[in-house]
Amino acid sequence: MVRRTRGGAKTLRSRGRWLQALLGGRSHEARALKTRMVAGTPRGSERARSLRHKSSSLTADAGRSAARDQECQFVSTESKVRLTSCSLRRRVPNRVACFRNLCLQLVLCALAFLCLVAPTTVSCEALGNEVEAPHPEANATLPVSLPEIMRIPDQDCVFPYFKEYTGACVSHRYVNGQSLYYHVPKFVTGYVVLIHGAGVGRSEDWFVRINRIPMMKRLINDGFAVAAVQSVAQWTMLTRQRDLTNQDQAFWQIVRETGMSPDVPVFAVCVSRGCQYQGWMAETLWRQRRPLRAQYMSIPWGVTRQFLARSAQRMPPTIVAIGEADTVPMVNTRAQLQPWVDAMRANGVEANLYVNKARNVDDCFHMLCRMPHTGGREMTRELVQEMRSQGVIDEEGRIIIPLPAMQGVENPYERLIVDAYMGVNYLRDWPVFSFAGPMIDWIYQELSELQGGHRHTSDFDTAVLNTFLRHSKYGEISAMAARG
Repeated sequence: MVRRTRGGAKTLRSRGRWLQALLGGRSHEARALKTRMVAGTPRGSERARSLRHKSSSLTADAGRSAARDQECQFVSTESKVRLTSCSLRRRVPNRVACFRNLCLQLVLCALAFLCLVAPTTVSCEALGNEVEAPHPEANATLPVSLPEIMRIPDQDCVFPYFKEYTGACVSHRYVNGQSLYYHVPKFVTGYVVLIHGAGVGRSEDWFVRINRIPMMKRLINDGFAVAAVQSVAQWTMLTRQRDLTNQDQAFWQIVRETGMSPDVPVFAVCVSRGCQYQGWMAETLWRQRRPLRAQYMSIPWGVTRQFLARSAQRMPPTIVAIGEADTVPMVNTRAQLQPWVDAMRANGVEANLYVNKARNVDDCFHMLCRMPHTGGREMTRELVQEMRSQGVIDEEGRIIIPLPAMQGVENPYERLIVDAYMGVNYLRDWPVFSFAGPMIDWIYQELSELQGGHRHTSDFDTAVLNTFLRHSKYGEISAMAARG
């Protein structure tokens, strides 16, 4: 009994040293102790040989596993999360599955990024329309987002000068944080979506710029509701769906607030970069079986060749206007747009292309003398005379200095224009920009229109209004009456 007790104590001490070695990470010492412990038993020699064989194979496996862990280990610089092949191999049986799992995680990361950029309402059909080769510079110089000029509270009469000129109050609201301006006349014959340009373009432009408010007045007088929503990021391709969602929500908000019929025909008017978005919007609405009734594209910029080649059969009745002397990079030219217009006509769709040609400056300074509180023709005659004396125009009224091709581009001859209008006493107190009345910016707008540059012009308003009326409720009633 004593001998057996001593043997048991010795065995316990051996097992204790083996356990300490194992827990301490000394694997080689633990294996040696285990071998001696087993060798002391009656069947020890046979089991010792078996354990030595297993030990050598485990050692080799451990070495290969450590090498693989060191080889496959990486650190993600974006998420700062450390992953090892050991942790991956515990979940996947082989390297193929490991690679497949990693690819799946990358795809999920890409989808998460898209969810940050676009709303959850993006459809596969809408995403399919994005597969085209845009100009590489199209989005390079545009900001991701634009801050508000000022935080305008919700109100029902934003632009006092516009109200005086047109007799209509423009209401202001917000749609998903973006400004919405709209007016709904008493008897609605159509609903016009107004799409501003990029650069310094904003939704307010439709109700403060001299080359746009005459069109707004005529649209409202003819029974058209007008609405302008500020783009999320100046109509970039990544935010198109968000802009379209905002357009839809603005429409239904106006329906709720004013009682406008949701079945009203929808039209669209765009300027410059906004026409790239409007073309995509018109095509998307056609796919959704709620097409525009008609559209007007003024000085379109950046509309891709792929879109022009594929979209003619999906477009509504269309008017396109370009500037004869428009030299802005990536602007759409007559050579690009005329085949598109011809293709629409071949499909039986009403389509026309107008060219704003250069003209001489007259005594009215284009439209300036006709606008309220501008001093009338007496002031514009004095302005024209100052322009001649400063060398901006010649004796016949032809503009003889280069005007800036793009808004915000420095013009070395601008000092001559400034000296000209500062020489007119009536203009010295005009602000550069204003919601409440005439502004100095109007002079630059009119000069650019007269030069035939990259500027929306009011000269084609009559053609646009006639086209819209033919496809409005008024046009439907007139057609029914004509059929008798």
